[in-house]
Amino acid sequence: MIALWSAQYFDARHATRDEWSAIRVAMLQGDPTEIALAEGSGPDLPARLAARDERRRALFRFDARLRMMSTVAQHDGRFRVYVKGAPEAVLARTSGADRDAVMAVVADLAQRGLRVLAVAVRDLPPGAGAPARREDAEAGLRLLGLAGLYDPPRPQVAGAVRRCHDAGLRVHIVTGDNGATAAAVAAEVGIGVGALDVLPSGGLSSPLPP
Repeated sequence: MIALWSAQYFDARHATRDEWSAIRVAMLQGDPTEIALAEGSGPDLPARLAARDERRRALFRFDARLRMMSTVAQHDGRFRVYVKGAPEAVLARTSGADRDAVMAVVADLAQRGLRVLAVAVRDLPPGAGAPARREDAEAGLRLLGLAGLYDPPRPQVAGAVRRCHDAGLRVHIVTGDNGATAAAVAAEVGIGVGALDVLPSGGLSSPLPP
């Protein structure tokens, strides 16, 4: 199952992007990715968020080293772990998923410029307590699906990149996103057209050339 949600969201009554952004900020505050996932999950958002918070028993915040986060919620007297994060990191903690097939979908979404997250769950047996440590919670997972989010470059970015190129400046991107996602976004704004090098994390052993 693949869920796609665009962060480029406009009000149905044709509000401008800035106007709708102000409306969104008034309703939800926090990380833009979290807001987009919440908005894209269905109608009656306030009631669903309230129910989520009431069921939640533990929260393991996003860890940049692990590249994931998780929560523990109580449903009908049992605990369920919800995990989301980088597909590679989440898949390493799941069983039963066809890794090659999933990563092929991840690659396809990333090449479209989407930021891809994997979502997984784990149902604890009846009578089991809530995991106190994240290493106990984030194991034995079942993959639910992938979420692809599009965060478009600001309209003025392409012009700024072009002016840098005209001035003889070379433009680099440093990001925590998937390399294919970064390459697609770079191409949108004119970075690396014709010759783009993508270096993995830790691949910079020396300063970038000017």
